[in-house]
Amino acid sequence: MFRALKFLMALACLPLLLEPVQAQDLPPQITFDLKVQELSDHIKNERWTDAISTVEDIKTLDLPMPPSLSFFEAKANLNADRPNAAEQAFLDYVKKTGKSGKYYTEALSGIVAARQSDRYLTVKEGEFFDCAECPVMVELSPGRYRMGDVPGKNVHGYETKFDHPVIVVQIPYRFAIGKYEVTRGQFRSFTEETDYRVGRCSKVYTVDSKGALTGKGYHNHWRRAYGKYAKEQNTWPITCINWDDAKAYAAWLSQKTGHEYRLPTETEWEYAARAGTDTVWPCGNDDSCVAAISRTKAVSRRNATPGMHLKPEPVGSKKPNAWGIHDMPGSVWEWTLDCFKGRLDLLPTDGRAATGDRGCHRTLRGGAFVYDPIGMRTSRRDSAKATHSDSLTGFRVVRVLR
Repeated sequence: MFRALKFLMALACLPLLLEPVQAQDLPPQITFDLKVQELSDHIKNERWTDAISTVEDIKTLDLPMPPSLSFFEAKANLNADRPNAAEQAFLDYVKKTGKSGKYYTEALSGIVAARQSDRYLTVKEGEFFDCAECPVMVELSPGRYRMGDVPGKNVHGYETKFDHPVIVVQIPYRFAIGKYEVTRGQFRSFTEETDYRVGRCSKVYTVDSKGALTGKGYHNHWRRAYGKYAKEQNTWPITCINWDDAKAYAAWLSQKTGHEYRLPTETEWEYAARAGTDTVWPCGNDDSCVAAISRTKAVSRRNATPGMHLKPEPVGSKKPNAWGIHDMPGSVWEWTLDCFKGRLDLLPTDGRAATGDRGCHRTLRGGAFVYDPIGMRTSRRDSAKATHSDSLTGFRVVRVLR
């Protein structure tokens, strides 16, 4: 019986004996060595995202970090298509080791490759980005402006009936808005990191044999919205996403960076688009100026092949407005937070979003590259169901500044 009891006690202790030693129970140096082995395996098998995560784990250890860690971090980021993070890590390595570093020449080549990447982000004073995959943001100060058809030169009809009466808006706070529309490459980073699923595109636009704009329900996914071009254009604005998809992307940025990102309100959007102007377009009242800031119908449709999907240009291809923000008139329509109101005097005048029923239509701003200049004036407004998506509609984000 005593032997049986000892046997039972041994069985009871067996799970404890078999329980694996947790990483946090190991001495830091052993944990470091294990993580380095993991990093080596990830790099050998070209698992670049896993390699980046492992480097982040190593950095949390309370140990001196060898300079070579910065080099391998840079290499992983470069291969993961994160050129800004790669550049910074390569520079850290070069600063730590100088010309005597084992990977000095390769690091210099990596810096050049990072800066030549089509996803490399450059920033000026008053601009920033919070992570390698994050949009470049432009800081804006509080301000006051007149919203709507201020010059009174609109062409009356469907396209212009919503930009009246002119109202005065006071933005009492600082905020930052995307220098560019969110790109396909940036949105892809979000979907790959979160496994977020986007529905099929409601409508993809083409032109017919006479050059007329036609939208058909091809039901393409956003990745295939431009046919054979879809895989090539990380720098094109993301389209074929609905309002909820845009909000999900902003929520991901918030979680990733620890800062509050969201869609712009309609009054914030026009404040940023006007950039201190009272004119029909940010460039003036003469429609001849529009070609410098956006591609227009005349170019888009003339150069289009009938039946082929109409393609936008890479973000930032045209000149910015006075505040350094690109593509607000033209390019693609942009979602805002607001429930659509048919008159401007129904909007809040303090920067807040207009609210309504859960199923309200959401406001779109900016027009698109397939229109004449009057269709992409600063005051142009339209709306769509939150579930709608098409190949002419994208978005940019705002970051709250506290």
